[in-house]
Amino acid sequence: RVARGLSPHDFSQGEPVRYRLHYGKTGPMSLRGHLDFIKVIARVLRRARLPLYYTEGFSPHPLVSFGPALGLGLQSVAAYADVALTIEIDGEELRERFAAASEPGLTIFGARRLQDDEPSLAKRIDSVDYLVALPEGEYDYHARLDAFRSGPSFGGEVTRKGRLRTVDAK
Repeated sequence: RVARGLSPHDFSQGEPVRYRLHYGKTGPMSLRGHLDFIKVIARVLRRARLPLYYTEGFSPHPLVSFGPALGLGLQSVAAYADVALTIEIDGEELRERFAAASEPGLTIFGARRLQDDEPSLAKRIDSVDYLVALPEGEYDYHARLDAFRSGPSFGGEVTRKGRLRTVDAK
C-alpha cells in the first residue's frame, strides 16, 4: 500500500474475523519479554501474508490479544492468542502459513476460527498450570511439597524494591 502512495492501513476493513492461536514459546523465544513477543507475533503474521485487522484511531495497531504473560525465561507449550484478520481463512491453512513464517522457538500447534459470541481469552482462562523440574539431590522436595499441601498458608521470602518481604505463596 505504501509503495502505491496509500496509507499503510485500509480503514474500510469490514468486520474482523477472529481466530484463536495455540502456540508454544520455547528455547530462545522464552528469553523475549512480553512486549517484544507481541511485536514478534505481529511480524510473523505479516510475514505469513495474513491480512491483519487494525484498530482505528491515531496509532493503529493489529488487533491481537494474549493470554497471561509469561515471566522472562519461562517456556510454554500451551499459550494462546486471539488474532483478528480481514478475511476468512481455514484454520489449518493459517497454521501452516504461520509455521512457515515463524521464528526459532515459536511453534504453532493449531488455529481455529472463533464464533462472534465466543468469549475473549481474558474471560476464558481461569487457571494456569506450571510444571517445575527439580534436580535430584540432598534436599527433601517431597517433604516440602507435603508441607505446602497440608498447611493453611506457605510463607516465602522475596526481595521487592530492595526490601525483604514475606509472602504467602499459597
